[in-house]
Parts: sequence; C-alpha cells; structure tokens
Amino acid sequence: GDAVGRGFPQGDAARTLTAWVRLPPGDSDRCVFDYGAKGGASSSFHMFVDRAGQLGLGVGATRLSAGPRIDDDRWHFIAVMVEGPETGRVRMVLDGREIAGRPLERRPDTRVSDYWTVGRFIEPAGYYRGRIDDVRLYGLALDVAELGRRYEEGLRAARPTAAVPNLPASKAGGRL
Repeated sequence: GDAVGRGFPQGDAARTLTAWVRLPPGDSDRCVFDYGAKGGASSSFHMFVDRAGQLGLGVGATRLSAGPRIDDDRWHFIAVMVEGPETGRVRMVLDGREIAGRPLERRPDTRVSDYWTVGRFIEPAGYYRGRIDDVRLYGLALDVAELGRRYEEGLRAARPTAAVPNLPASKAGGRL
C-alpha cells in the first residue's frame, strides 16, 4: 500500500540495506531493492548485482560496484550503507566483510512520496531471476562488526528454495 515506505530513510540520512541473495551464473545486472523517485540524478537508492556479477550500490545514475562475483548459485549476505550527511561515505559488505567504502560523489535525495521495488529497478528493466531472502532496510548505518554478526547468524538459518516470481510492478513494489 501507499503507507508502507513512510518510515524509509529520506534525503541523505544514514541507512543500511541488507539481504540474502542467490543468483545463477551469468545472470547479473539485477536489482535486489530500489527506492526513491523515477529518474533524477540522486533520487533513487538501490542495491544490485552488476554485469560483472559484483555487488553494486546506486544513487540515481551513479553506481559503485566491488568484490568478487556473486552470481555463483550460492547464498550471499549483502549489505550497503550510507553513513549519513556527516561523512557522505558509503560502505559495501559481502558475507560479513567490508569490500568497499568511499565518499559518495552524489548523495541520495530519496523522498517519502516515491516508489520502492524488490527484485527489479524502479525504471523498467529485467526482473531478478535468482532468490532473495530477508531484505531489511534500517534507518541507521550499522557497523561492519554488527553486519558480520548478522551474517554468522544467517548462516544458521534455512534459506528458501523457490525463485522470486516475475510479478507485475503493482505486486513487486509500490508507492511509498
């Protein structure tokens, strides 16, 4: 519904986005989670797997990718975080370890009245064809040690075996 995302971090506020993902080999450039506005230089915030099979973070059209290939048909814990307006830094964590961190050239400017999706980008693009589990969005920048603990805890959890269905946009996400 329309009220689902009202608590999402806005503007350039601190945030952490985490998920467990599994992608078949070679099936990359897929979005895990995206929210914000359609179009605009810094109005969307998204986590994805890029064409090289690496974890990616996007703020509008600005993209940062890092780490080893994760389109290997194994479960991976992925996290991206924005530290907030004080530093403007982003960090990327894969399987409990930091793989990248730097200041953003363009800070997020997400707004409450915009869109969110799981398994595809807000702008029309291909659907995620792997598995996604336990997507979480926090209104703070979790530290890498905490994300490492969550990874270790997640290793003990059972993961789903069904792929994400190709849902129409009205069911894959919605307006905030």
